[in-house]
Amino acid sequence: MGRWEAYRMIDDSQKGSLFFRFIISPDPKGEDTEKDLFLREITEQTMLRLEDRVQSEVQWVAAIHDDHAPHRHIHVVAVVPGRLHVPDFQALRQTATEVCLEQRKQRDLLQEYQRGQGKEAQWERGL
Repeated sequence: MGRWEAYRMIDDSQKGSLFFRFIISPDPKGEDTEKDLFLREITEQTMLRLEDRVQSEVQWVAAIHDDHAPHRHIHVVAVVPGRLHVPDFQALRQTATEVCLEQRKQRDLLQEYQRGQGKEAQWERGL
């Protein structure tokens, strides 16, 4: 979605909708250590959790920022059909953290496997 489509999404939102701005920022020391997490997937899973919480479709737009700060992060603008409360924000944070940690675990396992494959290939070649 381009900038103008995002503006149209905001302009066309239903009366009474509320706008929320979120920043999803994986921890660079414990989650995004290799700067290889799939930020789009993290955002999608987090926003699906928001839809579950409000039991309604939520329109949203996001931008990944990985060029102007030492840590990668995502800016999200969401159009929500009502108020959000502290437990809603806690659920979003928890979801984003869980998705990041699961991705980190999977990425680390893959890297470990690939390193092992390289060593095994060297052993088979007699190196």
